[in-house]
Amino acid sequence: MICHGIPDNYILKDGDILNIDVTLYHQGYHGDINETYYIGSLASSDPDSVRVVETARQCLDLAIAQCQPGTPYRKYGDIIDKHAQSRGCSTVKTYCGHGINTLFHCAPTIPHYAKNKAVGEAKPGTCFTIEPMICLGKSKDRTWPDNWTSVTEDGSRSAQFGE
Repeated sequence: MICHGIPDNYILKDGDILNIDVTLYHQGYHGDINETYYIGSLASSDPDSVRVVETARQCLDLAIAQCQPGTPYRKYGDIIDKHAQSRGCSTVKTYCGHGINTLFHCAPTIPHYAKNKAVGEAKPGTCFTIEPMICLGKSKDRTWPDNWTSVTEDGSRSAQFGE
């Protein structure tokens, strides 16, 4: 699963990885944060699970390290995609980071892939998320019939971290 999964009766088992995405609406502002967790020792000892989870975290950290006024929004995608590819992973292009403001998922748009066409640059006081979605296989996604849950088309694992 890439993102937006709706909880159901599935019972987590040793070897799964789980992304938890929490949205907050506080004093008129929308924001969100997410992390991916290992479920049990099988997940934390599986090389592919570790590679995708740790790559997603590293991608976020590398992008955050470049946050400062004047940084073009498109640059974060170049940083994320370069690192993901160096680890044999791909980057989802369908979803992106976004502004934190009174509108949910507002501008600016922060793509997580290289050679994107995002316009603008960070200005003092601008508040936005960076939340790369990293896959072991191909990044092509599909949405389930619930019109919300997004999964990898090839069934590969994915991980996400967002701040």
